[in-house]
Amino acid sequence: MIKVQELEIKNFQRIEAARVAPSNHLIVFAGKNAQGKSSALNAIEAALTGHSSRNNPRPIHEGAKRGSVKVVLDDGLSIDRRYTSSGTTLTVKSEDGGKHGQSKLSDLIGSLGLDVSHFTNLGEKEQRATLLEVVDLPFKPSELDAKRKSVFDARTEVNAEVRKLKAIAEDMPEATAPGYAEEVSFADLAEQFRQGEDLNRKIDEAESSVDRAGAEVQRLRAALEVAEAHLQDRQAYFNAAPRRVDTSAIQSQIDGIEETNRGIRESNRALQVHADLANATGESDKLTATLEEIDQVKRDGLAAAVFPVPGLAFDDEGLLYNGVPFSRASDAEKILISAAMMIAQKPKLQALIVRNGNNLDGAHLNELRAMAEAHDFQIFVELVAEHGNFEYVFHEGNLAD
Repeated sequence: MIKVQELEIKNFQRIEAARVAPSNHLIVFAGKNAQGKSSALNAIEAALTGHSSRNNPRPIHEGAKRGSVKVVLDDGLSIDRRYTSSGTTLTVKSEDGGKHGQSKLSDLIGSLGLDVSHFTNLGEKEQRATLLEVVDLPFKPSELDAKRKSVFDARTEVNAEVRKLKAIAEDMPEATAPGYAEEVSFADLAEQFRQGEDLNRKIDEAESSVDRAGAEVQRLRAALEVAEAHLQDRQAYFNAAPRRVDTSAIQSQIDGIEETNRGIRESNRALQVHADLANATGESDKLTATLEEIDQVKRDGLAAAVFPVPGLAFDDEGLLYNGVPFSRASDAEKILISAAMMIAQKPKLQALIVRNGNNLDGAHLNELRAMAEAHDFQIFVELVAEHGNFEYVFHEGNLAD
């Protein structure tokens, strides 16, 4: 991969002249405030990512007429950005003499540029999207989230029905029968009553006929044969007739039919409500189990995934570090995580800049150095320091001897 081989700065911002030939993975620009450290980082960024008049409104060193930043990469590509009072020019040449423009440089740099603070300053959703681009997950978060939302919404509707049915069931009497019953038919009872009355009338008529026939025998011996025959006929009918129908019991049922049927309807309704409640509760339990399966897929996927930094994860809102939002991480942690994220993008040019190096204590600085070495990256760090063994120390716009 590609790294910076040489950096030469002339009359750029606070710097009069400086030449840097990085030999380590962590390159510290040290010195007091306002000595040229930030200018050196600005020079690297301006040369490689493009000049920004907002970030560098006065690029030419005070008192000079022109300035320049030249960067040579170890693949032979040279970048020469020059400044005059009329503006800036860029010359990009490959080792074979081919000429290129800014697009060539943009192809070498990750989408977040060189400054690790660019990742830190992204919104939570953008940080999450960047993490998902560099982490190989066994599922697509957007698809899994959509599926979970669909199941969750369905369960919400079912649970609303469960609550509704529970409320109805609590106000209803218990079912009076183990199964559904048919209501008593008024028409059937009325027909039974009519038939009973008709039968009773015939029985009464037969009884009367027997009495009349007996009297007729006594009174009219002359018509004895006819009377006896009639008597025998009526006697036979009377003897074969069933027991009299108790129409009062049927009348009692007719009188109470509405109350009886109301009880049957309430019992049937109670059975139906409890059946619906059982079905809705079962459906809710199934959806809850599906949600747990989805969440388990996500947990297993996250557990198996290799994140740029141990402890890094994400939720629906954004990044998490050790279980808390990335925005609440310490400044040092933000620098290390941001650097790891930009390294994970695997840009062709393996170089980053850190402007707020004083947020890193010795342990964090060593951790940043180890990260750079492990991934063969160059990380240029600005550090306010008056004492220490540093390769590049800026003093009044120049590199100290």
